Amino acid sequence: MASGRVATQAITQQDANATMRRAIHTQHHGSSDVDGAEGGATKTVVTTVKKHALVPVEETVKVPVVRKEVKRYKEKQVVKAQRLVPVQKFKEVTETTMEVRREMVNGRPEKRAVQVTKTRMQPYTDYVEEEYDVVVQVPKEEVVTRTGYRMDKHVTSKLMEIEEDHVYELRPVLVEKTGFRQKELCDHHVFKKEHGLPVWDDDAKNGWLGKPKTPLYKSHLHRPNSAASLGGVTMVSAVGRPRSGRGMQRSASHGTLQRPRTGM
Repeated sequence: MASGRVATQAITQQDANATMRRAIHTQHHGSSDVDGAEGGATKTVVTTVKKHALVPVEETVKVPVVRKEVKRYKEKQVVKAQRLVPVQKFKEVTETTMEVRREMVNGRPEKRAVQVTKTRMQPYTDYVEEEYDVVVQVPKEEVVTRTGYRMDKHVTSKLMEIEEDHVYELRPVLVEKTGFRQKELCDHHVFKKEHGLPVWDDDAKNGWLGKPKTPLYKSHLHRPNSAASLGGVTMVSAVGRPRSGRGMQRSASHGTLQRPRTGM
């Protein structure tokens, strides 16, 4: 809500007409200050008419957004493995063979088979278990949070006051409308016009950080609910009365010309 009084800004009639075309709600009220001017044979009456118009203004708001993502990567791990290593060993082997020997029996040479036992070392291959380290790539996945933002479009209805000077002749008759001015009084109501697309950051954060709440935009303003009178604005007559008490008058509530009542 704008604080303090905003100075009136001079505008052209084209600017005033453009503001009224863009407005979604208008109301008129006039000023009680009436100036009389006399030039030559023509007398004129000048009154200032103010118009209140609700003009929708589109504004862009940056809103943070988050989403969950799966991060896939590989991690090196050392695994203990076993293998059999060949080892050469020896064992004792006893062999018995039959040998033929010549012996003298009763003075005669004879052949006899004799058992001969020999011991020798026999080589053989044995296997021994051995542990060793193996480096492997283990696939892993984890949840990460990607942050970003989106650009939402909100529409704020601004209450504009347009002033214009009406010049009347005698009756009074409107001669011209001059001195168009407008100023921004306050923000009347607000609503979101468009839900923007998210724009994600390049880097993701570890873990799930949670979803942030959408921030309130101008929480002091209400949403539009009806086409009734503008909130917080007091309306008066649209056109000031002439200095004389006779003639046509405007209703203070509707801004229409009415004849004065003469009594019952």
